Amino acid sequence: MHARTLAIGGHLASTLVVTGYPAEVSPGWLAPLLAFPGHVDIALHIEPVPNPVAAAGLKKQRARLESGRRGAFDKGHLDNPEVEAAAADAADLAYRIARGEGKLFHVGLYMTVHAGDEETLAEQVAAVKAVAESLLMAVAPTTYRALPGWLATLPLGIDMRKIRRTFDTAALAACFPFASPELPAPASVAEEAGAGSQVLYGLNAVSGAPVLWDRFGCDNYNSVTLARSGAGKSYLAKLELLRLLFTGVTASVVDPETSTSAWPRPSAAPWSRSVLTVCA
Repeated sequence: MHARTLAIGGHLASTLVVTGYPAEVSPGWLAPLLAFPGHVDIALHIEPVPNPVAAAGLKKQRARLESGRRGAFDKGHLDNPEVEAAAADAADLAYRIARGEGKLFHVGLYMTVHAGDEETLAEQVAAVKAVAESLLMAVAPTTYRALPGWLATLPLGIDMRKIRRTFDTAALAACFPFASPELPAPASVAEEAGAGSQVLYGLNAVSGAPVLWDRFGCDNYNSVTLARSGAGKSYLAKLELLRLLFTGVTASVVDPETSTSAWPRPSAAPWSRSVLTVCA
């Protein structure tokens, strides 16, 4: 074990902790980290703050910011945009908490990167750090705290580092991965036609997330499956057709080498969407 590396069984691990967050985020903004093509464990530690404690803390924060503003004004200094924005945000948050429209939470975000050797681990850590910085997050390694950092990303609820930032309800809700590259948003075409036609094709080999696709939500419904002999092209086509039948899609199959009994029979209902599958 080194200052930033921990040996776990036959591989190495290094943990990064998020120390700074962007000022504004959108729902699902952590999706690039969750879809990272590597072995990365991400843990989000959430501790609710009681409303009386949150209100007292915001009161002190507003007093400190207001004192700083007035002191700078008395000395003839120009307004500081960062202080002005922080004071406005603190006041808005205090009023929302007072009205019961939100709560405060102490949040800690940790990421443990795994690799088989030191060189690969350094490359993976640099790649994860680059993705995090592209999201305007500041990250730091858990130097001489590799073991507590690794424990923070295990499903044990243990956070010995307690490097936390304060989030409100809206900011915390945006951290959850409601969006993912493997889960496309419902298309307007599918909504107009009735029920959606998203089909589960399997699991992502890297992230393990489900892979769904709605061919009727695309501009072009056609697709071509190419693979070596015996790779499972016919099985994939049968699986897609079978699952499309449950959404009310009719199907026509042209396969000169397979009997019709091996394919799912099309539905007799007069649906407006249909699939033509040609197998060679």
